[in-house]
Amino acid sequence: MVIDNFPWNENGYRPRTEVRIFYSETRFYLLFKAFEQEIRAECLNINDPVCTDSCVEFFFNPDPEHDDRYINFEINPIGAFLLGIGADRYSRVLINDVSPEIFDITTSVTKGSVQSYKGPLWTVEYFNSLLFYREILWRAGFSLW
Repeated sequence: MVIDNFPWNENGYRPRTEVRIFYSETRFYLLFKAFEQEIRAECLNINDPVCTDSCVEFFFNPDPEHDDRYINFEINPIGAFLLGIGADRYSRVLINDVSPEIFDITTSVTKGSVQSYKGPLWTVEYFNSLLFYREILWRAGFSLW
């Protein structure tokens, strides 16, 4: 699926980006392809401001009829990510007590290769257990499942 929704289109930069989303009864999987000739990937740690780098984002609200909050997962070309939950980008609470390993992140660009990146695209894929989302949503007060 081609992403054509840029809710914070403040600078007009909208590179072609594609995503594939798969899920099973136990796992959730995403594969992003971002078509950029040049990239920025300076953030290295969990909840660094990866929106200042090249990045892709996934928003997930399991109950939009009853709750405006959503999980926001932003990730840059080398796999550094920001994870938060809230009703908008100003009221999000960052989720810090999570290990990056649970997402099984794979990227086409590494910390060592980012300087030599020449395009035309970079990829990032990750997956994890649906139980992770259930736990995060339960801690945030969603009344689901």
